[in-house]
This record gives sequence, C-alpha cells and structure tokens, in this order.
Amino acid sequence: MSAMNKQVGGTHYKEMAIEPLEFTYQQYGYAGVKAAIHCKIEKYLSRDKENELRDLRKAAHCFEMLIEFKVRDEHKNL
Repeated sequence: MSAMNKQVGGTHYKEMAIEPLEFTYQQYGYAGVKAAIHCKIEKYLSRDKENELRDLRKAAHCFEMLIEFKVRDEHKNL
C-alpha cells in the first residue's frame, strides 16, 4: 500500500480534494516536498505529548512518503 493512501491519527488529510504534500510536490518539486516533510518530522519528534508512540508513527509515515516522492522524482527524470 502506498504511504500516500494512509494516514496516521485521523482522516483530515484524506478528506481533502488533494493531499497537501501532493500539492507541495506539484508546485515546488522534490526539493519543496522534502523540506516540508523534514519540518513535519522535526515537529513529530520534538513534541512533548502523552502519545509519543503515535508521533513516532507519524514521523515514520513521513519518511515513507519522502521515499515515495524520491522514487517518483527519479522516474520522472529518466
């Protein structure tokens, strides 16, 4: 299953017409989406919340999405 087809902790992104990271990729390419994902990962790893495990899963999900965007970008540039 694609990382883009799942969401950890809610459904708010899946209910949108377009996934925000998909929009970022379309507008700014791989470099833009990579920067956005790095910010999200830092946020999840630095939060001081009760549910650290959920935040770790969210960060891992972000890494999965970053890998998929990298693969897509490499195939686009062949």
